[in-house]
Amino acid sequence: LEAVQSAFEDLLTSDREMALMRLDKIFAFPEFYDERNAEAWVPDHEEIELLLENYAQSIDGTLSRVDALGKEIDSAMSTIALRLDTARNKLLGVDLLVSSVTSAAAIGALFAGLFGMNLDSGVAEDPYWFWVWFGIIIGGVPVAVCIMFYAIYRQGLLIT
Repeated sequence: LEAVQSAFEDLLTSDREMALMRLDKIFAFPEFYDERNAEAWVPDHEEIELLLENYAQSIDGTLSRVDALGKEIDSAMSTIALRLDTARNKLLGVDLLVSSVTSAAAIGALFAGLFGMNLDSGVAEDPYWFWVWFGIIIGGVPVAVCIMFYAIYRQGLLIT
């Protein structure tokens, strides 16, 4: 559009070219539009000039609308990028929470694995110790999860 606008501006500065755009008069009086009579026919371009100025204004309006739409598109893209960043941050928070739960469960599995080995410590024969460690693991995992959630919350990493 800028090239068309520039072409219209160049055309509006040339009286001779605007006068030669009167094809109806050139067709009707071809001998009058000879280079020798240029002083007589060059000033005859008022109607063409008005028409070209009207088109130039239309092009200016269209160019302004295109610029405004470009700015709206940039604004919309920025908004979309912010929303995507927010969604990504929330997913990272969920990933952090799931990793915390997994870590706490792994700690419980570690103690269960240690006491599930075939070691001669005498603890395996006593049913009392089984229930003690079972209770510690079952109670300790949720406590560990709560402690991790609280630490994450205190650090400001928990996004709600």
